[in-house]
Amino acid sequence: MVAAWFRRLLALTAFLVASAWVPGDAVAEPDHLTLHQAALALPDTVLATVIGSVYDPARDEPVAGVRVFLAGTPHGATTDERGWFRIDAPLSGRHEVAVRHRELNALGVDAPRVAVVLEPGEVTEVALTLPVAPRAAALARECRDPARPGGVVAVSVAGVLHDRESGAPISAALVRFPALRRQAMTDGSGHFVVRDVVAGFHDLEVEHLAYGVRRERVEVTEEPEQFLQLRVPMEAIPLEAIHVVARSALRHDASWEGFLARREMLPPIGRRRAVRWDDPEMLASMTVGDVMKWLRARPRGCVVTLVDGWRKAGPGEDMSLSVAAIDGVEYYASVIEAPLDYAAQSQGCGVIVVWLRRRH
Repeated sequence: MVAAWFRRLLALTAFLVASAWVPGDAVAEPDHLTLHQAALALPDTVLATVIGSVYDPARDEPVAGVRVFLAGTPHGATTDERGWFRIDAPLSGRHEVAVRHRELNALGVDAPRVAVVLEPGEVTEVALTLPVAPRAAALARECRDPARPGGVVAVSVAGVLHDRESGAPISAALVRFPALRRQAMTDGSGHFVVRDVVAGFHDLEVEHLAYGVRRERVEVTEEPEQFLQLRVPMEAIPLEAIHVVARSALRHDASWEGFLARREMLPPIGRRRAVRWDDPEMLASMTVGDVMKWLRARPRGCVVTLVDGWRKAGPGEDMSLSVAAIDGVEYYASVIEAPLDYAAQSQGCGVIVVWLRRRH
């Protein structure tokens, strides 16, 4: 057993010497596979080893300079520029590997933890991933120096939005990064500026009533200011069916042509009616009084009868007139519903107009 321990010690010493001495001015870069091999060279009766990496999906890259530790113990390590770490501890049994990250702590978000079972002389490899949504929100709060450990950059993204076919600028469009909750409105010339956007790949949305919602994937670099030129096609917006009914005012002239025009405009039932000699109400009647019964025209209060559009002496004298002598009948239940020429002669009463066949 002593011989096996001694061979492992020699292997570790050889690795350390090879890592320390590099020909010329070259600088040795740590490699996680080499770290894994070195961990295997440790004495199997002394330390348990945990190696692994920390990855940030918000920036799609490993995280350097963050503290990784075994929860509840003083043992830990800081990730290198490749996001890798190694912890050697004289421990055994079940433990949790945790990450201490300032942005997550400020948000009150729990950092990721991975449960491991440690055995002296054994190497355990883990992979830790930072949560996406709270991480992205935290990164967008302020600009940080990318040279600082774990630091990121939030920049301003400017741009202009044009119609793809005509090239005309699009105003009053909403440009947003939904994952970061950052947005801006285009001005009259189609320009916009979205501030505090985290460097990396993001989904960009453009929304406008005439163009709908357009999405595309864009890369935001760490340059202080960036400019995007966006072109979107116009699309038809589906709307519910709109029914438009145009009704002009009733013709006010007291003429046969006026009667024909009003007949086309008035509803088939109600307090205003106009029927011609070939309408069912006229064909089924013997007198004007019968026509009024078919029309269910029972005006309340007084009623004035006009012949060929003009007042005739005495109210209600033409109810017994034969339909064979007339070409049309109009009825208005009140002066409010009658055309002006009739209302002026009605003395505030309802109006019945009889059009004689021999007069037109």
